[in-house]
Amino acid sequence: MNRQEIKETLYKKINTWKNMSRENNSDWEKANDYYDNEIMELIIEEFLAKDENKFEEDYDYLIVTVGQSYQPIVLSILALQPKNVLFLVTRTTKKELDKIFNFIDLKFSQCYTKMVDKASPIDVYQKIKELYDDLVEPIKLAVDFTGGTKSMSTGAAMAGSLIGADVFYITSKYLRQFRAAEPGTERLAKIENPYEVFGDLDEKKAFGLWNEHNYQAAAKKFNELLNKVRDDRKYKVLNLWADAYANWEKFNLIKAIKKLEEGLYEAKRYSIYTEKIPRLSKQLSILKILQEVTDKRGLEKLDNIEHVKSLIFSIYSSAVRKEDNNRYDIASLLLYRILEMIAQRRLASHDIDVSAPALSKSKKMELLDKMNEIIAPVKPLNKMEIFPEKISCIKGYILLSALDDPISEVIDWGWMMSTINTRNQSILAHGFEFISKENYHRFKELVLKLLNKFCKIEEIQMKEMIERFKFIKLRF
Repeated sequence: MNRQEIKETLYKKINTWKNMSRENNSDWEKANDYYDNEIMELIIEEFLAKDENKFEEDYDYLIVTVGQSYQPIVLSILALQPKNVLFLVTRTTKKELDKIFNFIDLKFSQCYTKMVDKASPIDVYQKIKELYDDLVEPIKLAVDFTGGTKSMSTGAAMAGSLIGADVFYITSKYLRQFRAAEPGTERLAKIENPYEVFGDLDEKKAFGLWNEHNYQAAAKKFNELLNKVRDDRKYKVLNLWADAYANWEKFNLIKAIKKLEEGLYEAKRYSIYTEKIPRLSKQLSILKILQEVTDKRGLEKLDNIEHVKSLIFSIYSSAVRKEDNNRYDIASLLLYRILEMIAQRRLASHDIDVSAPALSKSKKMELLDKMNEIIAPVKPLNKMEIFPEKISCIKGYILLSALDDPISEVIDWGWMMSTINTRNQSILAHGFEFISKENYHRFKELVLKLLNKFCKIEEIQMKEMIERFKFIKLRF
């Protein structure tokens, strides 16, 4: 048959194969047999006729990883025409050798088989290294890593690169519903740099670091990938975003803004991760608001509710990330800061600056009496002899109760003091203990109760704010 006749016959038989029943195991076996007996030879002829699958090198050895599909290995061997072949098999894939030998013309003396651990790229590497060490004369080697598990392919590709072999794999369009490649779409690709294919291993690690909120380590890993792959656009964007988040965590706002702006610019320019751009753009605006706050002094920081809520929910989001990593002491420290800020903002609405309350003597005496009345039944609080010159967090809430501020409506003083005292035993507060998960969540419950009331008073959409401040996740 000529080339056109081969294509037409192949097309017809592919349609027949696709339309075969696959309702049970027996049906699948019949379909697979039809593929082997009626289609495979036509695939081979069509594959070898394409110029893109022709290579002029003479290879002394071809090393192949064997998986559950024999077809790509047959095509690779026939295209490269090696003098010898080393098959790396597992206990479950060794049977595929019988099918391979139905289509290739190699003598027994030209073929070698080594058993490998399908889950260990190191084992695959060692088996290839053993062959390489046994070879005395300079020879030309090739490696095809198409078959087998990801671990096998990775070990083979990396080992091939290290020993100076040419590295290949068969690319094709996979038909999931037929559990096979689309016949006729197979192509033999030579990989100049195996990292072009297996950079995803480090990418997966970087994504893991990101999703564990270790943004600094993720940025470092993305930066390493920048120097290892040809198309580095994705990693350039992710490196900038990770760096931005890492600096946000440290409240290095100027650098966080710069990195996030650069990352958004590159993402838009390359049309990469476009679905994440809207949220990150909003977060860039938040960072700029937070930067504005650092330029304010005293009550100025508390007068603008946009400033206050940006600070509170930035801190809350950071606390949740620390909680995710079981860093309860740091998370509780951040939540305590939220309690302080709520009190400071509510007191500011009464024109009271916690660092220097400017009240008349008579007003101080009036409020002092009310404050002592409130704390009289509360242990371990003691009677105050004078109005405080600087107002602490707890005294701030006592003062708010004396002022009949609506935030006081949700305060249960017994629960509040018990919970805060437990938190105060933390090594990052005033004590020498590490806060337990149970005690942390009790404290968080208190903070959320006050925060929820605060948001209602200030007309803040709490759920919306929590969502807006969540750092994006990456999916591998």
